[in-house]
Amino acid sequence: MILNSKAPGFILGLFLFCLPVYAAMDGKFHIAVIDTGFCNKSPLVRRPIDLTKSVVLNCNSIDKKNRRFHGHFVLEKFLSHNKRKDITITPLIVFDKDGVQKEQYWKNAINWIKKNKVDLIMTASGLKTEKSIGTLPALTFAASGQVSGKLRRFHKIWPQSFPSQKLVLIGNLLKEDGNIYYADNLLLHQSRIDYFVEEDSSSKAVATALAKVLNRCKSGPTRDCIKGKSHKITDQVTKKTLEVL
Repeated sequence: MILNSKAPGFILGLFLFCLPVYAAMDGKFHIAVIDTGFCNKSPLVRRPIDLTKSVVLNCNSIDKKNRRFHGHFVLEKFLSHNKRKDITITPLIVFDKDGVQKEQYWKNAINWIKKNKVDLIMTASGLKTEKSIGTLPALTFAASGQVSGKLRRFHKIWPQSFPSQKLVLIGNLLKEDGNIYYADNLLLHQSRIDYFVEEDSSSKAVATALAKVLNRCKSGPTRDCIKGKSHKITDQVTKKTLEVL
């Protein structure tokens, strides 16, 4: 969820605040997922880390309409496509009890990732900001974002708006009858998107893209491996060539 706004529907329940340092990951590929809130029950997913020190969730009342669970459903999309068992996933919460992001929460995430041997980051969120808040600590798959009520094309968001060799931007590809494909025209950063995936939002696209890449790149997603697993199509609206996973 790429907004700096309030997320409605907060319900008291399970308190998710803890800040352990994982000294070892049993040799598994470690992925950090940064978003709003998580109740995923997969054995691959560790207990969420609340970097705002404020979040309370009721995991018995998960609702797709409640933006607090945006991260949960993004991670569920990833898990539905993932075929690997040699990975460990740590969800990181950067939206506080009021559904608001702050720079400090994202800096907390960066610091946690640096300390905990994270190999890869996935995020379908972004912080509205005019300046970079730091260097990405690991290869990052990020949803490019879409124009919405709170987000316009002239807004900058971190990390998506700040080019980096460690940033892989993912957009969603739409399809109509007759195999007509085209990039979603609401996507942000269209000229800088690295890869597209057929989904109805960039949030779903980044989850599907990462799962596909991990399934195909057994030793981990390097840029060379990712490039080798993509193919080209022509956007039937803009006539531009798109790299598709």
